[in-house]
Amino acid sequence: MYQEELYRKSWDEPFLICVSAEDIPKVLAEVYEGWCGSHIGARSLAIKITSRYYWPTLVKDTLSYVRKCDVCQRLGMLLNNPLAGFDEEKNDQWLMEIPKFTDELRDEALYKLLKYKQLLARTYNRRVRNLQFLVGDLALRLFSASHQKNKVSLVQNGRDLAALSGS
Repeated sequence: MYQEELYRKSWDEPFLICVSAEDIPKVLAEVYEGWCGSHIGARSLAIKITSRYYWPTLVKDTLSYVRKCDVCQRLGMLLNNPLAGFDEEKNDQWLMEIPKFTDELRDEALYKLLKYKQLLARTYNRRVRNLQFLVGDLALRLFSASHQKNKVSLVQNGRDLAALSGS
């Protein structure tokens, strides 16, 4: 209490003026309509008021005050209203066309996928060196994972010449 006004200590401001129940409408009108009459939303109004004033039901009071503003309700943004009226015939027509449209999109995606696979195969095959093996040539055969680990053998004409196993 200082000079017959009650103050509340704030965590970021020096002191907040505690407002009595009779002064709440006056403070709300002063901040909400202000010099320029900005008519801000409830959350912004509560933030502006909390920088200087305090009362326990501040958020609830700002919300109800903003909802009572006739100008804001008539001229405010219409977020949830449709831009045009609902036409049932057009909606039914769109519902009939949607499966055709999705089939077209699916077919187009399949075509692009096949074209991409062909391009990828052509690029890979262009870089591959084609080797011709003759009878009697040595080849290095690596065994699959179902056999012993790291087992490598040399093969000639289908017969193992030497079996090497490492660990």
